[in-house]
Amino acid sequence: MRIATYGVMLALVVTTGLMGQERPPFPGRPRLPGGTSTMSGEHPASAVALATWVVRAESDGAHRLELLVLWRGQPGWWRGPGSGSGGGSGSTIRWTGQHGGVEVRLELDRATRVAQIQGEQVELGDSNVVLVDDVDALEKVTIAALSRVPREVAPSGAGRPDIDSLILSSPEIMSFLRCEVPLPGGAGVVMGSTCAKAVDGRPPPDR
Repeated sequence: MRIATYGVMLALVVTTGLMGQERPPFPGRPRLPGGTSTMSGEHPASAVALATWVVRAESDGAHRLELLVLWRGQPGWWRGPGSGSGGGSGSTIRWTGQHGGVEVRLELDRATRVAQIQGEQVELGDSNVVLVDDVDALEKVTIAALSRVPREVAPSGAGRPDIDSLILSSPEIMSFLRCEVPLPGGAGVVMGSTCAKAVDGRPPPDR
């Protein structure tokens, strides 16, 4: 299978409660007692979907998923010039990403568990995943479903949260990613995407 690389891998740490000191988001470096931090970022999940995530590093050393949004559109919609920025105050966390001509926006109130997805209010309840369809459409986006994955997040080898392991654990989310769809131009699985990891981790066929 041909592998093509197109992508965006962005992460931003928003630190709170540290009086201006940056706290490392994952183990492996000295930690400051009593502080918490929030890491937000995004990466391609498939040819049709982009993953945006918010992870909380707690003072007890645990790292927990606050919100994962899968934005789905036409194949390759997220290609092109890309940028992202995050921030927050109090219990509110915000993320904005630019991908070609498409802007994705989310805001999460951790206290009320209410999110604003492209300006649309979504009451999360005990869900921590939002599946969004038609992100590149001219009309209003579609909130396709709410879902839930385990909250505990392990660090990846690069020190970022291993969001893909959470996605791979959910058949519902993997179906939403449509890993069978290639990028335009006949390219195969997007290198570094969740779908690529699904292919790499597939058990060998029975002989």
